[in-house]
Amino acid sequence: MAAPAQYDDFAGVYTESTLSSLHNAYIERPAVLDCIGEVKGLDILDLGCGTIVLGSKLLEAGAASFTGIDASAEMLRIAETRVKPEWKPHVSLVEHDLNKPFHLGEKRYDLVTSSLALHYLASWQLVLKSALAHLKPGGRFVFSAHHPFADWLNHPEVGSYHGGPTLIYEEWKTASGEVINISFYRRSLMMMCKEIADSGWIIERIVEPRPTEESKAIFESARWERVASKPSFIIFALVKAGDN
Repeated sequence: MAAPAQYDDFAGVYTESTLSSLHNAYIERPAVLDCIGEVKGLDILDLGCGTIVLGSKLLEAGAASFTGIDASAEMLRIAETRVKPEWKPHVSLVEHDLNKPFHLGEKRYDLVTSSLALHYLASWQLVLKSALAHLKPGGRFVFSAHHPFADWLNHPEVGSYHGGPTLIYEEWKTASGEVINISFYRRSLMMMCKEIADSGWIIERIVEPRPTEESKAIFESARWERVASKPSFIIFALVKAGDN
């Protein structure tokens, strides 16, 4: 299985890399924020919050409260240092493995988010059902994951596209040149949609984000065109079945 706290060993390096990388800062994060929309006054629950890179954006945009869950103690330690003094009364960080159900008392949330975390789980059923149980009526769940086609293209060893979930191992090179060893699960789009539907959600929107136009001037042209020509991530915006 993918180790739930595998980011403990390189949490700082990973955070610094994602703040400015093409894939994180100019593809996935802007598209997730666009799908989320207005958050002023909302109570937000973030699953796999990491060092609250996304969470910081939501708090800056006026979220009323932010609760982040992550399995990595080191990620949460760094997250604590990124919480501005004025946010502290409204921020709660919880160490928890999302492979297991979570219970956060009686509080319910307007919005549940998750940025590039669910592909570390062998099954989405428990986290999807737990998220549903913590949502206010009319609330939404917006999350991103590796695109199923991209992982299949990059890993022919997994065999059929229609198989899975399949555990994949990769080496990532950060902007500073450090190599990170990581593991995650690949699943087909049909499998993703089935797990979502079976957990009581309705898909409101699917996005396959491309690099922002502003990033063209920042990154080498050939690389930008190569990355822009195929999907890296997929974003789902979900609503509770019966709320629509």
